[in-house]
Amino acid sequence: MSVGNFGSDQRFTYSCLGDEVNLAARLEGQCKTYGVGVIIGHNTCMQVSTFATLELDLVMVKGKTEPEQIFALVGGKAVVDSSAFRTLVDRQAELLAFYRAGSFAEAQEIMPACVAAAGAVGWHQSYYEMMRERIDSLIDDSPPDWNGVYVAKEK
Repeated sequence: MSVGNFGSDQRFTYSCLGDEVNLAARLEGQCKTYGVGVIIGHNTCMQVSTFATLELDLVMVKGKTEPEQIFALVGGKAVVDSSAFRTLVDRQAELLAFYRAGSFAEAQEIMPACVAAAGAVGWHQSYYEMMRERIDSLIDDSPPDWNGVYVAKEK
């Protein structure tokens, strides 16, 4: 990433350029899709261990050739240290394992436990409603080459 003053004598601006900047813009655009306020990528997640983050998906965004592991920002230090948050992380991991394996009926079965665990930490997001709809559509029309990666349709 390059950050600083760019341009010429006629046009000069302070800006950020680079692959990580483009990725951040693409991930920010997915907040609406996933129904969360903040989405961060794997690299950022590794840098913010004092914050409660929850893995949401593997997503392929425009301009990338590899999927990005994405996370929601759920809360601060008090949330990270709570047993309710650890339960949410465990339930979410089960959901994502079923989802990625193509075990969509099992993923739907664990969804109520995920919703309850999210409510216990005060994370009432529309994420689980979106996932329920996505999994329903995958049950109805499962692609033969399912690899557990969602291909983003919007920037």
